[in-house]
Amino acid sequence: MTSLSNNIALIGKHSDEFKSELKKAGFTPVEFDSTKHVLEDTDSHQAISISGSEHGLTDKASISQLFDAGKVLVAFEPGVEYLKALHAATRTPIDLAATKPTVDHPLMVHKENGNVILTLTPKVKTNFEVPDGKFHPVHKSDLNILPNAKVLERAEGTPYSPGQLVEHIKRAVRVVDGAPAEIPAATGEVYGLDPDPDIAFYKKVQIRILADYSIKTLAFTAESDDVPTSDESHIQVYRTEWQMTIYVYATDVNPVGKTADNYEGTIYTYVVHDGFHGRKSGSPKRSVIKADYDNYRNWTYYFVDILRYDFQDTSGTLSKVTQQPNDNLYDHRDNTFAYNIAQEQKMMLFRAAKNKRWEFGARYQKPCAWNRFQMHQDTSTWDDAGYVISYNDYYDVWSDPEFKGKTWYKPGVFEETRIKILPDDNIPISGLTVFSSSVGKAPLRT
Repeated sequence: MTSLSNNIALIGKHSDEFKSELKKAGFTPVEFDSTKHVLEDTDSHQAISISGSEHGLTDKASISQLFDAGKVLVAFEPGVEYLKALHAATRTPIDLAATKPTVDHPLMVHKENGNVILTLTPKVKTNFEVPDGKFHPVHKSDLNILPNAKVLERAEGTPYSPGQLVEHIKRAVRVVDGAPAEIPAATGEVYGLDPDPDIAFYKKVQIRILADYSIKTLAFTAESDDVPTSDESHIQVYRTEWQMTIYVYATDVNPVGKTADNYEGTIYTYVVHDGFHGRKSGSPKRSVIKADYDNYRNWTYYFVDILRYDFQDTSGTLSKVTQQPNDNLYDHRDNTFAYNIAQEQKMMLFRAAKNKRWEFGARYQKPCAWNRFQMHQDTSTWDDAGYVISYNDYYDVWSDPEFKGKTWYKPGVFEETRIKILPDDNIPISGLTVFSSSVGKAPLRT
């Protein structure tokens, strides 16, 4: 007999492949026409997956019932009413209606240790060149008319397969069941951003952005030609896992009973960035092939030599206080660029029940380093957030984005004697962004 704890409720039409992958992972998919019967027996299902907007799960109370019961919620094209209700139930500072989950890029929500976890599989933007140290998209039709510019990243975004999605559902269910979450601690990291639990308006949410993409071009040959491939044994596949933990504090003025229109305090938002970008397990390793390949000689795989993360406040209400690490403060030693993140701030917060002031000392510190990669701030305006990590060893992508110099191939990175000491395609993501916002009448504080 199948354990009820392995049941997953499916509301709406789900693909046969998705249901098959659930069964392979040890789950029992149970299909329903609407949410009504699921809500009548929430203990029988570990996760609830909805597809389409005709599911009936559009009110805060019902979603709160499932969410507070420790259920994992998965949504494929759920409709804006579900997203608004989910936003209200989770009290997240993120505008969930703007995430627009699709069939290929669903939204998953669950709780870990009392914290709201949002898992997104967004559309991946690829194909970039970096003229003058700035990112600009390159249209495919333009690729053949750039005689002097090398396109640094030629990749295709890969939607998550049903098997990969089920893998993440299984991991979330395991954590909800009590298994410890796999959260590696960085050496020297100091986390002091959680105040007491009875603080008014304090919010915390963690966003996990997961993306796979593949590179189907092998490299430039000595004749400066590209070598395209459809051979699965040569297509490189990369995975990016970008995690943002967001903390929101209402300071200086008690927020109890206030609205966005009449609150006169200052809101601070801390965003801690973690994660990695690396070669996916099973992807072909970089190598030099001396044999002919479709009449080309001595081709080699590309490697990722530039990576950017960036996010913006589309509401126009946030003002950036700091973005760390500082790209001008680093120690360059043994091919490694080492930085440090360090932020401390005293905040006057308020206890929700006792209506009392409480001074909180927010603190975050983390040393971080990149092997043969240097960090650069590259934001169009001060209030944008993010940075670029670019390769700087045999050649410097940032100082020669159009590859007009010769160092990229002489001495170059495409020789058998040198390819073994290139980066291992495992680039960590580390950072801190702090915003302030006055939603009422008070001036911004920085």
